[in-house]
Amino acid sequence: MKKFTSFFFVCLFAGYAFPQIKPENPDPFQIRTVTHSGNLKSSENKLQGKSFYQSKDDWQTIIDTTWGPGLPLNEKLTIFDTYTGALTTGFAGFNSLGIDPTEWDSIKSSYRSRINSSTSKGAFAALMGRLADDLGDVHTHAWDTTVLFTPLNPGIPVLVIGAFEISHFGAVLTVLPDSSILVLRTIDDHPLGLQPGDIVLGYEGVPWKDLVDELLGSGIPILSLQGNSKSALRHIELASAGMNWHLFETIDIIKYASGDTVHLPVYPLQNLVVPTGHIWFGGKLLLWNNEQLPVPGVPFPVPINIEKQTVYYGIVEGTNIGYIYLLKETDITDDQFYEAVKSLLQTEGLIIDIRFNMGGSPAVPYKGINLLFNWQLFTLQNVQRCNQTDFSLCPSNDKNYWRITGNRMSCYERPLAVLTGPNCVSSGDAIAYMFGYHPMVQFFGKSTWAAMSSPTEEGITFPGWHFMYSYCDYFLVNAPEILLNHREFPVDVSVWFDKDGVAKGEDAVIQKAMDWIRNLSYAHNVKVNPGYVVPGTGTVTITANVENPNTHDLSVYAFITSMDSTFNETVSLFDDGNHNDGDPGDGTWCALWPVPEMKTIFAVDITAEDLTAGTSRSITGAAKFTTIGPIVVDGITYTKSDTIPNCGEKIYFKVALRNNDSTASVDKVIAKLTSLNTALANLPNAFVGFADIAPGEISTHLTSLYMTISEDCPANTNIPVKVDIFSDDYYLFSSDTF
Repeated sequence: MKKFTSFFFVCLFAGYAFPQIKPENPDPFQIRTVTHSGNLKSSENKLQGKSFYQSKDDWQTIIDTTWGPGLPLNEKLTIFDTYTGALTTGFAGFNSLGIDPTEWDSIKSSYRSRINSSTSKGAFAALMGRLADDLGDVHTHAWDTTVLFTPLNPGIPVLVIGAFEISHFGAVLTVLPDSSILVLRTIDDHPLGLQPGDIVLGYEGVPWKDLVDELLGSGIPILSLQGNSKSALRHIELASAGMNWHLFETIDIIKYASGDTVHLPVYPLQNLVVPTGHIWFGGKLLLWNNEQLPVPGVPFPVPINIEKQTVYYGIVEGTNIGYIYLLKETDITDDQFYEAVKSLLQTEGLIIDIRFNMGGSPAVPYKGINLLFNWQLFTLQNVQRCNQTDFSLCPSNDKNYWRITGNRMSCYERPLAVLTGPNCVSSGDAIAYMFGYHPMVQFFGKSTWAAMSSPTEEGITFPGWHFMYSYCDYFLVNAPEILLNHREFPVDVSVWFDKDGVAKGEDAVIQKAMDWIRNLSYAHNVKVNPGYVVPGTGTVTITANVENPNTHDLSVYAFITSMDSTFNETVSLFDDGNHNDGDPGDGTWCALWPVPEMKTIFAVDITAEDLTAGTSRSITGAAKFTTIGPIVVDGITYTKSDTIPNCGEKIYFKVALRNNDSTASVDKVIAKLTSLNTALANLPNAFVGFADIAPGEISTHLTSLYMTISEDCPANTNIPVKVDIFSDDYYLFSSDTF
């Protein structure tokens, strides 16, 4: 398979990561649901014999006999050497793990020495899996699929760590700050009677946090999705408690309603329905491991629709706060996320929930992200191995792939809360970092998975096996010295669920985000009037609407910079009724600023500092104004033979603009045309682009416009058309009409 050098590429089948496979293409190997057999039923009989956990003295024998003898020694060594050879020459994670070539040689030798002619199939699967897991990367694994996708019937010696689909247990578990394992959501009529708010202690009287460490240290094959950050890995290990009931006889639960600790047999879980389909393309009766609770007024994601719908959105009931679930990145995500953002631009706050984001194919939702920003910037770039003889890394040329192209016409200037957690992986991690460049963003929750890497399978193919390794790491363009793979994501507000809230259906992470949105002081809707002023002779009024929900003491100021950055000045805004700001205390803040004698475009950054709370929020490039120009309408020309507008007809025309400046050009000119009498005339495609207009020159757009005249338009009627003129997406010139 070709390496993908410019995007994250993780797809998930039955809760596990694989290269993307389209439904119409044959699977490269058998995909099995990570659950028990569908015909396994036990409604009245307990498990026969001792549980796997109770059979400690026989663990290795059970592992050896479950799948039988292994391959001949030379074939096992070939598999080992091929995979470790690929890691040696291509794996990009050694630096962030602090492993040098000498230490890696020692690790390889240690693992290789454990392989002999008697190493069973199960033992070899466990050894290869553990070797890959020790590299701590979700994009790096060595799976014997005939072992690890054995149906998880009672006694099958497979340990499951990390799962995006949890029908095997029928309940979503999460981890509280004290490491308690909380039941978050369940299927209806759960076989064990589990309810939200219950606590899973462990199995057979032993806490799960001890059991999982014991099992991880054993020779059991592990079907593992490694958390790249330490916090995410531990969260995943603990939250996997339910997926491993097949290793035990009883499970220990603290019931929320009564506070009683109960010890329940696990055998009723054999009656759970085995779903059809898989996590990436959807199916029936799948249960996602999304650590989220429903939000009133917002559709809750469902697995069956995932192939057609990766974004869900709405407005939180009783508020004007928008909410978006972004579940994964595929070819359909870009348009869906764009529509979600576009629909919610007029809200007073926006929450984007990526606590469950499965990563995806090469399809970052740029259009929607671009709507949130008002400027262009580079965000991420990857590094790859410079050569095969050492572990040094060199930057690639993929920063254009991660570039944000903002849109001043639509940027979001209100509070933006992004919810993150340990089930946000791969391209989900990357998108979190992209959101981090937004001036109004605040992150709530826990660290993401920290899987800032990309996978390849190049050159490793063996029947019944699936190999993958990460060939790159990533850094922020504005901080190239810091590698991001394995690095804890910088969450602003560390908050997670609590059992009392969960029992009532309340999501503490969402509540914290909404409280922040409702209580933040910030400036928005910044305007400068006029957009064009004669240099050295005029004064502009800088206006901003300022939210101050708690009537705190504020300081609001604008930082004015010339286009070439040779001039800058800080100007205070006031809400005192003396600066063209309306009534005192009405939330409109203004400053009057005499424009200096220079021809340029001025950019205005705005900052609202909450002196009481000790916080501040700034918007870069909130507005612009100019002393170049002005640009005016020079006239119109008809582009078809019919030059006389009549009722019910279309009239085709072009608009000419003139730059009245004698020395300076105006670049990236756009005109917005609006019929001032829409009852009599309709003007579609109202935005038209012009070439850069040189001093004293006239420019006409290339494509004709047309106006549809109403059937009811009276004769001898003037239909005025308003022309708003922009440069570089900023409205700079007073409206003209024709």
